[in-house]
Amino acid sequence: MPTSLLLFPSSALEAPPPRTTLAPVPRVRLEALVARANAYASTETRAGATQKAYATDFRSFETWCLAQGLTSMPATPATVSVYLAALAGEGKRPSTIARALAGIADEHRHRGCTWVRGPSVIGDVMRGIRRRHGTAPDQKAPLSDDDMEAMVAVLGEDLAGLRDRAILTMGWMGAFRRSELVALTVEDVGPAGEGLVVQVRRSKGDQGAARK
Repeated sequence: MPTSLLLFPSSALEAPPPRTTLAPVPRVRLEALVARANAYASTETRAGATQKAYATDFRSFETWCLAQGLTSMPATPATVSVYLAALAGEGKRPSTIARALAGIADEHRHRGCTWVRGPSVIGDVMRGIRRRHGTAPDQKAPLSDDDMEAMVAVLGEDLAGLRDRAILTMGWMGAFRRSELVALTVEDVGPAGEGLVVQVRRSKGDQGAARK
């Protein structure tokens, strides 16, 4: 998986005919803007865990294709469909297979290969897998009041203990994800009556921080 996506070199930008009324943009500034555009499009803009999962999924697909004598890049819809069926035959969950498909599609896009979306044999295979092997997602048991009380009871009264107690209780009361908790800063928490207002700037369901 490439660490960054090169959208285009600065030489790919065609300059318009010169106009005497407009000052030319300095070349050094244009190079900087190209670098910035490529940085925005890099894989760093995606959650690290997701990117690692996609990379692992595509490596597995490459290995499978090599063993079968098939081409992994660019892969035909038939190749991808057979691979998804193979994963289902190994007992992989539909959610795991869907993520593998997302990883394959993501790698194709990053390498500039056409990835057709919409109705296709791949979609038909995925729908069939979900119908035949679909399962309800696992629901984690919530932490009980007694469990939380036991956890905070062993924490010390020093600064580290008070910090851990605050994080645990706030995370429990607000049902925050681990990633949401560790991303909080002092500026994100404020008093509100007898409680607190917590601003989650970015979450799993809002990677782009659209909701603030």
